[in-house]
Formats: sequence, C-alpha cells, structure tokens
Amino acid sequence: MAKCERSNASGVHCGLSDFSNSTTRLLDVVEIASLDDVRKSIPTGNEYDGARKSPKHQIVKSQRKDRELWWISEAREMEKAFTTGDSRALYQLVQSTGSGQ
Repeated sequence: MAKCERSNASGVHCGLSDFSNSTTRLLDVVEIASLDDVRKSIPTGNEYDGARKSPKHQIVKSQRKDRELWWISEAREMEKAFTTGDSRALYQLVQSTGSGQ
C-alpha cells in the first residue's frame, strides 16, 4: 500500500505511481485516511468498542481488496511477458514479487 503524508495545503498526499488507476486509488486512500481519523477520534473504553470496530473492519477490507487487485495486475503482466516471450521482463516480475529473501 502507498505511504501517505498529510500536508496542510492539499490534505493527503500519497505516492501512487505503482497503481494503474491513480484517480480511483487516490479516492480510496483518502477514504482510508478519513476512516482512520474517525476511528482514532472515538474515545477509548469498552462501551465504544463496537464504534471503533466498524471503521477498522472497513480499512481491513479495503486493504485486502487493494492487495488482490495488485496481485491480479502482476499476474496479467507476467502472462503478457510470457506470451510475448520477453524473458527479461518475466524474470524481473517474478523477482519483484518474490519473498524478498
């Protein structure tokens, strides 16, 4: 997920160059940032547990959706590299999605 930074002039700034549809991604990131602000603004205590759970659940679902979309796009790029016979691009894609060891 993209790392976001807050700035006074423009609200939330995120590095979105890795995503294919940056407009949609920016809206999702702003939504997540606002949900996180809502969650943090709810007072602590047992009586507020349910109120904090709902935004947290939405954030988790959004992150899961982002991860699935990223893997789908990577798989499509790998298939394209394989069908065109571009072994260098395929190797780089496989290496970038590896376990990082």
